[in-house]
Amino acid sequence: MNQTLSIPSSITPSPQSASSPLWKFITQEKSNLTYLIIAACGCTLEFFLFKLLYPYPDFISDSRSYIETNLYHMNVNLWPIGYSKFLLLVHTISHSDTFLVGAQYFILEASLAYFYFTIRYLFHPLTGTSRLLFVFLFLNPLFLYLSNFVLSDAIFAALTVTFLTQFLWLLKTPSLRLVLIQAIIVGLAFTIRYTALYYPLVSIIGQHELPD
Repeated sequence: MNQTLSIPSSITPSPQSASSPLWKFITQEKSNLTYLIIAACGCTLEFFLFKLLYPYPDFISDSRSYIETNLYHMNVNLWPIGYSKFLLLVHTISHSDTFLVGAQYFILEASLAYFYFTIRYLFHPLTGTSRLLFVFLFLNPLFLYLSNFVLSDAIFAALTVTFLTQFLWLLKTPSLRLVLIQAIIVGLAFTIRYTALYYPLVSIIGQHELPD
């Protein structure tokens, strides 16, 4: 007996959701705009309270390697040099270590916001699920501690979240533009961590395993 494998309706992207851009979906629906405002205000308040309690960034031995790459103008080092170039870029804007931590934190939270609203846009989760995911992504002190390290972790996490989010869009509306964006994200991630070498394989396996 032939059986057709189907995706449950509870996780199937809504056809109606594809009719409007994501930004319009966020700004023109009251609930999404409310989530965005609360997330922005909450993350900002959390950051300032965190820096009152932890005014200095955290360093480990790898932090020295990233900094020395810039000090000695090295193009090759033990670790990928992408994060060192990020430090150099931040340094040209401000010498403040608080600015560095803030940049890492808000870049990470921006990627999480992109992921969160993409989930709402494509899959329309239940209200309770949305709220639980919101609390985990935007009111989680773990991301503050992660961003407080002078390490590549926060930036690499942001690129990874963006990669996974773009993968969802690629599955929903495949196009050459999205493939090129994926390639750029993977390239940037590879300059931060060699782990990104496996990301194209993840995309290939993920698309291959999906039912037609």
